Amino acid sequence: MSELAARVRDTLATLERVAEEFSPAVFASSLAAEDMVLTDLILKAGLPIGIFSLETGRLHKETVGMVERVQQRYGYEIAL
Repeated sequence: MSELAARVRDTLATLERVAEEFSPAVFASSLAAEDMVLTDLILKAGLPIGIFSLETGRLHKETVGMVERVQQRYGYEIAL
């Protein structure tokens, strides 16, 4: 198993444990690249972890556009 695959496996295991032990769990996303990796893992695994982002009025248009891209790809609406 590659190092990347092992890290993904370990991260998914952590997210599964969070969903099980801390329900209801919610992920505060900045919509940046590293948070999109966690969003992908959460949504592909169907984990019961909500996702939200704070709209501060200072986010770039492209950043806020990630909300729509998540909706299109996963059918999930990130709460703002």
